[in-house]
Amino acid sequence: MDKRREPRRGPYQPDGNRFRGPDFNPAWVKVLAVNPLPKLIRHEKPFVTLSVLRDLYDLNYLDDLYKAAEGEVFRQHSWRIVFKPTRQPAVGDSSPEKERGVAFNFLQQLHRMHRIMELGGTTHLPPVKSEIVKLMKFQAEDGRFPLLYHHHAHACWILLKLGMEGNRLLDKGIHWILERQRGDGGWLHRSMTPKGKKYDDAESCIWTTAEVLQLLSCRKSIRKSDQAGRACEFLLERLLQRNKTALFPTVEAWDHLAIGSKGDSIFSGGTLKVMEAVTRCGYDRKDQRLNKLYKWLLSIQLEGGYFPRIAGKFPVADSMVTVRALAVIKNLPQV
Repeated sequence: MDKRREPRRGPYQPDGNRFRGPDFNPAWVKVLAVNPLPKLIRHEKPFVTLSVLRDLYDLNYLDDLYKAAEGEVFRQHSWRIVFKPTRQPAVGDSSPEKERGVAFNFLQQLHRMHRIMELGGTTHLPPVKSEIVKLMKFQAEDGRFPLLYHHHAHACWILLKLGMEGNRLLDKGIHWILERQRGDGGWLHRSMTPKGKKYDDAESCIWTTAEVLQLLSCRKSIRKSDQAGRACEFLLERLLQRNKTALFPTVEAWDHLAIGSKGDSIFSGGTLKVMEAVTRCGYDRKDQRLNKLYKWLLSIQLEGGYFPRIAGKFPVADSMVTVRALAVIKNLPQV
C-alpha cells in the first residue's frame, strides 16, 4: 500500500462515534496510583476528550482523530446555549454612565468567551470567530482591555487559547500588560492597593500576577523571557501565603484548583494554575519548590484516579482539573 495514502494515526483509532486504542498507558502515567486516561477518553463529555487529545497527546487540527473529536464538541447541546443571542443594555450619553456600560458589556462578553473556551471552541468554528471579533472591539488603541489587570490578562489568555497566537492586536495587549510589571516581579492595579498602604510600597497581588503569568506562559515567544521569569519567582516565593488584596484574600484560595465559569471564579485555579504556568516557563523538578508541589499533587489524587476541584477534607472529583493536573505531571518527568 502506498504510505502516502495511509490515514494519519493518533494514539486512538475511531470506533463508531467513540474512540478506543492501545495507548492508554504512556510512560509518564506510571507515577500515578490510578490511571484515569481510559475513563477520561471513554466516558467524559466531548470537550474533555478533546482536551485530553490536545493537552496530553499533542494532537491538533491536522490529525483526523482530533478533527473527529472536535466535530463531537461542535455538536454538543451546550453550544446552543452559549451562542444564544444576548441583549446588551443601552449605554447612556454621560461619560461615567457610558464607562460603566462598556465595563458591564465587556465583562458579559468575557464570561461568554470563557465558556466558549471551556467547551472546546476554536477559531475553526464560524460562530467563535464572530464572538472573538465582539471581544476585540473592547480593546483600546493602546492595547488595553477594560476593567482591571486580571480582566485584561484573562481576555488575552482566552484569545490565545482560541487560536489567536501571533495576532498583532493581541500581542499589543500582551505588551501593554508587560509594561506594567512592578519591581517585585508582580502586578498590582492601583485600585487594588490595600487600605493603609501606598501603591509604591504595597506588595503586588498574588492572583493578579498568577493571571498575567498564565497568559505569558502560553505565549511561546515570551514564556522564557526575563519578565516571565521574574513573575515565576514572585509566585514561587509566596506559595501558600495569604494574598494582601481583595482578590481571593484567604489562604484557602491555593486549594481551589478548578477554574470556574462565573464571577471572579474564572480567575481561580490555585496551586495548580501556578504549577501549570511555571512549568510552561521552563521550571522543572530540580527546583525544590516546584518538586515539593509535584509530590503534593500526586498525593491528592483520588481513589478513582481523578483530581479534586478543591483540595481538602471533602474532595469532589473534577475531569478538567484532572486533565490539567495530568498535563503538569506529563511535563515534569523524573529527575
